[in-house]
Amino acid sequence: MRGGGDGGVPAGADLTPTGRPPNAHLGKAHPPRLPDADPGPRLADGDADPGPRLSVPGADLLAPPPPRRQPRLPAPRLRVHQNVRSDSRNRPYTRPMSEFTVRRATADDSKRLTRLVRTSRAYRGDYAAMVEGYQVGGAYIEHHPVFVAVDGSDRVLGFYALLVDDAELDLAFVADSAQGRGIGRLLMEHMTGHAEAAGLRAVRVVAHPPAEEFYLRTGAVRTGTVPPTGHIHWDRPELRYDIA
Repeated sequence: MRGGGDGGVPAGADLTPTGRPPNAHLGKAHPPRLPDADPGPRLADGDADPGPRLSVPGADLLAPPPPRRQPRLPAPRLRVHQNVRSDSRNRPYTRPMSEFTVRRATADDSKRLTRLVRTSRAYRGDYAAMVEGYQVGGAYIEHHPVFVAVDGSDRVLGFYALLVDDAELDLAFVADSAQGRGIGRLLMEHMTGHAEAAGLRAVRVVAHPPAEEFYLRTGAVRTGTVPPTGHIHWDRPELRYDIA
């Protein structure tokens, strides 16, 4: 029989008695079955098999972007001043966690201190006569320990004057615009520290009547009453700061 006939059977192929190729009755031939692939080493319980990673074109465009790292901001810096009682008659003193500084007054501060005294709301009405025409002169400032509380711009917020020879607080004022900010207490802390450095054991205060409560809050004790004298027609409380 010639090969290459219409049956499409190649030349030389064995034919069964029916004239068909072997196993032709089974339909389309299937490829031989390969043995199962080696699964490799088994993972321990609880381990997840990541499996092979497939490279899919465009997968990086579909995946969510990685989280953005927030920049680390530096922690806020607090301005802290060393709390040192004045052991020098001219050393500036700054209250801890405060922007107020106490420094020695100079004759150039005379006008500003005088204006602070004359415009104080504490001396209005019947008390106005006490400060009328009053002047904190340059000679007074240079002769006595006078200290001013100032802000960062050297604006005068308050001041005090101590008479060391008499062991007495002569003047103590806080500007009206600076009330309630702890400046008066700051000045009294400085005053007692300066008095201690000067060797004083106590400081006498003849207070303006409305200011008595302030002195009591800052550590003074009531010791008596000063009767009216001169153009002062009212009793004044007498107090004392005991120096440790």
